[in-house]
Amino acid sequence: MGLICLIMATGLMACSSQTTTPSATSTPASTANNDIHKIKHVIVIMQENRSFDSYFGTYPGADGIPMKNGVPSVCVNDPKTNQCIKPYHDTQDLNHGGPHGAVNAAADINQGKMNGFIAQAEKGKGSCTTPNDPACSAGGKQM
Repeated sequence: MGLICLIMATGLMACSSQTTTPSATSTPASTANNDIHKIKHVIVIMQENRSFDSYFGTYPGADGIPMKNGVPSVCVNDPKTNQCIKPYHDTQDLNHGGPHGAVNAAADINQGKMNGFIAQAEKGKGSCTTPNDPACSAGGKQM
């Protein structure tokens, strides 16, 4: 039995061995690793109660808000009115902010769906002049 295995193994090795000759044309090394040196500036924007699309979604060349013929083609459902709210730039936005608690943030994020912001903002108290005041929160613990 051992002799048969040895013969089979030797035969398989003989069939599987390859001889290669170097190619006359070789592929040049990728320059992708060198592209990092083309970056001259990195800007970090710390945003609160805003997304990339809030700032740059309609910026020419940005891969932001999906558009069709210059009009946003996406929306978020308003839980109070059950209407589709399309993204837009609001020049009248005074940015009083929505509730800032951990519970509110979790509801905003909504397990990665990112569709709870409107509901949480509507739960906040509209008369608050200091959005960081815990009384402006819809509930939950402030940390």
